[in-house]
Amino acid sequence: MKKLTSLIIAIAIIQCAAIFSAAETPLYPTPEGFNDNDYQKLVSFALQGDNLEKLGWDLANPYTWGEVFEYVDIGKDHNIGDSGLISWEDKDNTEKRVTRVEVSCGAIQYVRDYDGDVTLTGHLDVSDFTSLRILYAYENQLTSIDASGCFSLYYIDCSDNQLTELDVSNSTELEYIYCYNNQLTDISYLRNLNELRNIDVSYNNIDLDNDEVREILIDLQSTVEKNGMRARRAFLRYSPQNNDTSFTMPKPPVDTGIAPVGVVVAVFVLSVGGVVLLRNKKGK
Repeated sequence: MKKLTSLIIAIAIIQCAAIFSAAETPLYPTPEGFNDNDYQKLVSFALQGDNLEKLGWDLANPYTWGEVFEYVDIGKDHNIGDSGLISWEDKDNTEKRVTRVEVSCGAIQYVRDYDGDVTLTGHLDVSDFTSLRILYAYENQLTSIDASGCFSLYYIDCSDNQLTELDVSNSTELEYIYCYNNQLTDISYLRNLNELRNIDVSYNNIDLDNDEVREILIDLQSTVEKNGMRARRAFLRYSPQNNDTSFTMPKPPVDTGIAPVGVVVAVFVLSVGGVVLLRNKKGK
């Protein structure tokens, strides 16, 4: 009886070990020379829904995702590469790390020479992509993006999605962030980003009556002005219950450059370039 019990226990242990081992083994092992964090997280993103079919990647061969970029103009501030959507770079001859992610709808259509529906879905995790500098993910149906710990990231455009969560914490080099036309309610992720120059958080579900939100917006305005991007015209785009409201901000006096006290909370837009800043309303 004891022998039978011991045998059953031994079999159970072996089965558990096999299950654990299988769970630890990735479906696509990281190719030699590529960073494991960057590769595996992009694979996970591609495997959500029908993203892989739309991206057209061979997951076992990240060279098919795009490596060497020759830039072409498609009408954006930064241009995509015509050889793929992901740029890898080996700075110290040890392993390749992602420096650029371009998974916007227009870019995929351009790279694949395809006019059909290529909108991507799900959660995009590029956290701890420490060499990532540019992230384009606009015009999709993404619900969340984690770009935390991206110490080299300076430009992100994730506008026109369905985002309810966006994390850019500890991505301290961010200068440009465009996340308009989403479903974001929280902007605390914009705290402590001291290099910000251009910001657009319009057309989200941000509660402008919230004191913490107002405090963050005031800090953002100070940060952007400190970094040399003075607004030329201003307006607020805010949609509580899908009711759009617009306010015009008076131009700051020329002699001081300081806006009048008591102006409404506003989204400042630079007349050239779509730069968005924000200012607080004095008292409700």
